[in-house]
Amino acid sequence: MLEPALTEGLLHMDTETRGADIKRRAEALGIFGGRELTRAVEAVGVPVSRPTIDKVLNGDPVAERSYKRQEHALTLLENEMGNSLDAEGEMADVADEGHEEVPAVRLTLHDVYGIGEIVAEGGDPDAVVEALTKLMQQIPRSVQGQPPTTPQ
Repeated sequence: MLEPALTEGLLHMDTETRGADIKRRAEALGIFGGRELTRAVEAVGVPVSRPTIDKVLNGDPVAERSYKRQEHALTLLENEMGNSLDAEGEMADVADEGHEEVPAVRLTLHDVYGIGEIVAEGGDPDAVVEALTKLMQQIPRSVQGQPPTTPQ
């Protein structure tokens, strides 16, 4: 059963307006036409047939449950993609709301053991240092200016 909040503002819409709203939401997600929308709706596990989707996109009347299913599928897709529509009907990125952006770390080492430049970068400083440490351990001793070790 769908939450009442999902369809609260849609009860007063006529079929043409409701179909246009579904089409606008789908297009905002990069989904154009009945075939693409059918695939997307199926991908989130919501059962709506292609003919029903075509009718809705054309503004033709369909059963109330068909509208609700398509609207629910679009909500799932928007949530999955981390996006939703803002008040003007444009895509608003909500995936990062409440999260601070971690600045990327970039370490550049010049002329290390005769190697011109070593660059390590990433979002997690500890991971960058760890990766750089592993890399430095893998540089052959002969490149480091030390005699190679002989197996004993």
